[in-house]
Amino acid sequence: MQVSRNLFLWQGKSLLRKGMEIAIAPMMEFVWPKSRILEVYLNIAEWGPGVYRAEAAANTHFKRTARQLNRSQAALMAASLPNPRLRRSSAPNS
Repeated sequence: MQVSRNLFLWQGKSLLRKGMEIAIAPMMEFVWPKSRILEVYLNIAEWGPGVYRAEAAANTHFKRTARQLNRSQAALMAASLPNPRLRRSSAPNS
């Protein structure tokens, strides 16, 4: 539902917005395969202050392309997604 919320709806919280999110998510899952939903999510998620897209995050945090990330770096990036402003991929213990 995060993809439907972030891609199609406005910022803020309201019952109307939540209702629309609940309605859009199943339609999106019907139209797009899970791999496409994941791809879109990774490219609209904020990976840090002002950093959007997985490719930009890999470059910002590790100075390499997303394709060049090793498993450990990719895992650090994934672990940061719940709150990338607090959980920095490039400095996981800070």
